[in-house]
Formats: sequence, C-alpha cells, structure tokens
Amino acid sequence: MILLLRIVSIVYGLVAILPGYILSRAPNPNLELSDLSPVAQEWFRRGRTYNVNGYDMFAIVEGDEKSALDTIVLFHGFPTSSFDYHRSLDHLRRAGYRVVIFDHLGFGFSDKPTDNFVYSMADHAENALDLLRQLGIRRGHVVAHDMGDSVLTEILAR
Repeated sequence: MILLLRIVSIVYGLVAILPGYILSRAPNPNLELSDLSPVAQEWFRRGRTYNVNGYDMFAIVEGDEKSALDTIVLFHGFPTSSFDYHRSLDHLRRAGYRVVIFDHLGFGFSDKPTDNFVYSMADHAENALDLLRQLGIRRGHVVAHDMGDSVLTEILAR
C-alpha cells in the first residue's frame, strides 16, 4: 500500500511539473529546415499546410482516393508529430491505400499558437475534423497513438 501511494505521488508530481517543462521548451524560432535531418526534410517536402480554423496545419496526403483500396488516417501522439509514421507511409502506399498523416496544432510542422490559445482534446478533434472535411474524407480506417487516441475518442463521441 505504501509503495502504491508513493507511485501515485510520483505520478501526480510529474503531472504537476510537466506543463511547465513543456512550456519552457518552446520551439526555436531560428530553426531552419536545413537544420533538420535529411529524412525530416524529405518528410516536410512530401506534405503541405492547410488552413484550419485560421492556423496552418501540416499534412501529407498520398494516394488516389478513386483507385486506392481505402483511406487510412494516422493520428500521432504526444509529444511527437506525424514523423512518428515516416517508416509506415511507403508500406501503406505500396499496399494500395490512400494515406493521410497530419501534425496536430502545436506539433511538428503545424503552427504552434501561444497567444489566447488553449490546447484541448476537443479543439484538436475539431481541427482534425475540419482538415478531414477539407480533404473530402468521409470514411476510412484510423490508426491512433497516445494522445491521438484521446483525440479520436473525442471525434467518435460526437
């Protein structure tokens, strides 16, 4: 019982300090694409940004919806980006799928708003839905990891 309380105390302590740690690690505004690895640079070139609720949201959309078996949408986790799936994209494409991979706002190559902006699961879900609407995606398969699970749960609850 004491061990369990100690573990719970540690978890609550980490949860309490995590937001401050994340905010202290603000993106480097001087970082250039050329500063990234060649693989990350190629990832960037494969995608583009879409205006979602007034912000730029990065996404890679590959495959023809008419000839593809189906569409697969991949939701990344926290604190990473769509790059989590960089080794999966080509495999899924070769298997005949249309693939959509995107960066949530605040992550990867998407905008990282700070002024008067709240990062909530509901907002991430709304942004994802808006992006999917813009892409004309009405059905498909979904792969979600970590925070992406929570965003997807919010979408499914609607």
